[in-house]
Amino acid sequence: MGLRSGEQFRVYDANMEDLFEAAIKVAGMMGMNVVSMDKANGFLKATSGLSFLSAGSEISVQMNQQNGETSVMAKGRPKVKITLIDYGRSAREVTRFMDLMEQVLQIQPKHHSDKIPVEGEEVEENVSKCPSCEAPISATDKFCTNCGEKLSVESE
Repeated sequence: MGLRSGEQFRVYDANMEDLFEAAIKVAGMMGMNVVSMDKANGFLKATSGLSFLSAGSEISVQMNQQNGETSVMAKGRPKVKITLIDYGRSAREVTRFMDLMEQVLQIQPKHHSDKIPVEGEEVEENVSKCPSCEAPISATDKFCTNCGEKLSVESE
């Protein structure tokens, strides 16, 4: 998570077309407008408006299908470019976007990360899971983003 951005990377055993349609639906559910999309290349950009309490949001989603798996990379940032710090709002909105997409399709990711892998970087195969609902969790999570269960901190 950055000072004014958030990102998520997830891999699914699902068709890119289904994920793309779900992303469009979720943007509407979150009150966002799709301002740009390219279904053939798996790109979607959605924004929310400015309000008294918000600088607005912009979420960009890039999907790639390979070997029957679809990777989904989502980045969020404030719509207003001069926003210096968004206090985690972009990260929360990107996580909510991805979680809603999973709820719409009723699927779980095969891999989940709070950062987008760099080209050539290996994707971790050993994914931690919530003890209550078996949803993927990252090492820094204090609560499960799927069921809300408090996660115990293990000493190494």
